Amino acid sequence: MKKLLKCTDCAVGTCLLKKNLCSDDLRKVESEGYIMGISEGNAAFYSGGISNSLHILCAGIVALDFHLTPKHHQTVYIAKAGEVLSMGGLFGLKHSCTALTWSEVQVMEVKQDFFEDLAGRQPQLWANLNMMRTLRERALLEHMALWIELSVTERVAATLIVFHDIFGFNLTITGLRSRITGFAGVNMEQCARVLSNFKKNKVLSLSRSQIKVLQPEYLKQIAYARIA
Repeated sequence: MKKLLKCTDCAVGTCLLKKNLCSDDLRKVESEGYIMGISEGNAAFYSGGISNSLHILCAGIVALDFHLTPKHHQTVYIAKAGEVLSMGGLFGLKHSCTALTWSEVQVMEVKQDFFEDLAGRQPQLWANLNMMRTLRERALLEHMALWIELSVTERVAATLIVFHDIFGFNLTITGLRSRITGFAGVNMEQCARVLSNFKKNKVLSLSRSQIKVLQPEYLKQIAYARIA
């Protein structure tokens, strides 16, 4: 399987922002519009077992987050090629990622051994990977279009909403500051209000098995709940 773009433990916090890093490889896939990445992280370089996932979601769109063990996870995400460089560096984390073109993702859909290797011995992970393999390009394009329309604040809020239901985040301003400090363009007070509004009205009820972030309808809910 051809790997068009690969970043491995580059400069902390700037790896996805450096224009001289991976730019040549990135241009090779821009014509295809979308890339798929697999990010591998462990306790050595993500805080609290979730920050790396938030980092990847705000860099692009997180599709699936699998915690294989308390100290190791795999995140499969889909992002627009141009956004991977412009939205990175949220938490200043080391990471490694491999980006693939959408055509390669389609090829991988029939390569069950790839997903089996990724899933390892985790039955739920394998089930969720099968769920991802059912996605088709039309749904992906709609999902991406809605995501791009959201403001930076709404993206961060959406990210935190997803993982609040799974991991139980502190929704206070203090809690938010510890997670999004240094991410330009985020209004933390507005972000907190978005979070509170979602929680209060029970707009989203997410479990590990539902993975609603993959569904365009989920982003529509966020867009409709915007604060003026």
